[in-house]
Amino acid sequence: MRILLPVIAILLAAAAATAAHEDPQPRPLDGFEAEARFICAYGNQTTATAYEGWWGGDETYARLISPQIEPCECDIGFTIRSVNMMLGLDASADLRVVSRLLEADWNGSCWQPGATLAFSPVHIIDYIALFGYYQISIPCDFPCASLDEPYFITVDFIGGTADRVNIVGGGAAEPCTSYNDWGGGWFDLISDIGFFDELTMWAESECCYEPIGTDASSWGEVKSLYR
Repeated sequence: MRILLPVIAILLAAAAATAAHEDPQPRPLDGFEAEARFICAYGNQTTATAYEGWWGGDETYARLISPQIEPCECDIGFTIRSVNMMLGLDASADLRVVSRLLEADWNGSCWQPGATLAFSPVHIIDYIALFGYYQISIPCDFPCASLDEPYFITVDFIGGTADRVNIVGGGAAEPCTSYNDWGGGWFDLISDIGFFDELTMWAESECCYEPIGTDASSWGEVKSLYR
C-alpha cells in the first residue's frame, strides 16, 4: 500500500511542478475531431481544451488504456499499430518523438505508469506548414498484448525544438488517467496540476491471438538505444 506523504512533501512537489512549467492556459476548442483508422481505438479521442504554455520540451505524456473494459471486437489480444496525440503546432515544429507501451502499476488507489514493455522507432515531426491542431500518429509494431490488463501509452519528446506546442485534452476529468514526466517523476495532470480534462491520446490497434508475457525494461535502458 502506498504511504501517504506528509503535507510539506506534497507542497514541495506542487512547487516543483510550478517551477518546471508555466501555468497552463486552457482555451476551448471546437470544430475538429480525432479519427481512428484501425479496428480498435483505446484511450481518449475527445477534444475540448487546448493547454497553451504548458509544454516544456523534452518530456513524456502518458495515457491509461483499459482494453479489458473499453469496447472492441478483439477476444484474446491486441497489437498497437499507432499511438496518437492531438497537438497544437506551428511551422517551427521540428520534433523527435517515440511511443512506448508501459505496464500499469496499482498503488492501492490509482493506476500509475510502470515499466516499458515495447517502444516505437523515432518519428519526426517537421511537416507542419501553418499553426493548427493536428493528429500526430506514431507508427508502432508492438507485440501482441493481453486484453486482461490495463496499460499506459506514451508520447516521448526526445529531441528537437518548437516555438509553440499546445497540449489537447477532452472528456471527463478523471484522475489516474493522464500523466506528465519532465524529469522529476510522474505528475497526474488532473489531480496534481489541475487540467480540466484528460489527454487526447489513444492507441489504434488490431486483434491478435498469442499475447506475450511481460518483458519490462526501464526507461533508462530504452533511452540508451537512441543515443
